[in-house]
Amino acid sequence: MMEEKMEMEEKPGRVMMYVREDVPEDFYSFVADELNVEQERLRIEKREHGPMAGIEWMMPTALVVWLMKAFFDATLQEAGKDFYELSKKSLGRLIKKSHAVKSRLISAEMSPKKLSEGYDQSNSISVKATLHPNLTITVLFSEVLSEEDFHEAVDNLFDSLVVLYETIDKECGGKEYERISRDDLFLVANPGTRSWEIVTRSQMFERYKGG
Repeated sequence: MMEEKMEMEEKPGRVMMYVREDVPEDFYSFVADELNVEQERLRIEKREHGPMAGIEWMMPTALVVWLMKAFFDATLQEAGKDFYELSKKSLGRLIKKSHAVKSRLISAEMSPKKLSEGYDQSNSISVKATLHPNLTITVLFSEVLSEEDFHEAVDNLFDSLVVLYETIDKECGGKEYERISRDDLFLVANPGTRSWEIVTRSQMFERYKGG
C-alpha cells in the first residue's frame, strides 16, 4: 500500500513531471520533446500505481506537473520569457488532454470511506507550483466546468501563478515565509465566478468530507 501522501522533493531544473506507471509514454512525451530542445529543463519520473490510504486532494494524481521556483525566477529575466511562453503552451495542452481522461483512485482497504462522493476535482492531473522556498501551492482542476470555461481557466492559470509569485517575491524576497507551510494552499477554479481561488487545507476538509 502506498503512503497517504507521496513525498515529492523539489529537484534541480525548472519543471518536474511525476507520471504514474500505467500512463502510456506517448500520452505525455510530446512535452519533453518540446521543452528539452536546447537543454534538459523538464525531468520526468515514473511512480507506482496501487492502493493509497488518504483523501483525494492529498493524493498524487496520475500526472503531477511541478513548476520549480527556478521556473518562476526565470520569468523575471528576458532570457527566460521564451521558455515560459513555450511551457505555458505545451503544459496547457497536456492539462487539457489529461482532463478529458477519467482516472480512478484505488482506495486502500483500511480507508475506503476517505473517498468523498462529492469530490469534483480531476484525479488525472494536478500542478504544484513552488512560489517561495517555504510555499508550494497545489492546483486542482474541476471536472464540473464546461469545456469552454475549463480551457479559459487553463489559459489563465500560468499568468495567475506568475502574479502570485511576483507578489510573494515583492513582499518576502529572501525572507522566511513561515506563516504557511508547504502544501497548505490550493488553487481551484470556482465554477460560479469562473476564476481561480485560493483555498486552505481546512477549507478543503470542509468542502470534501469523506464518507
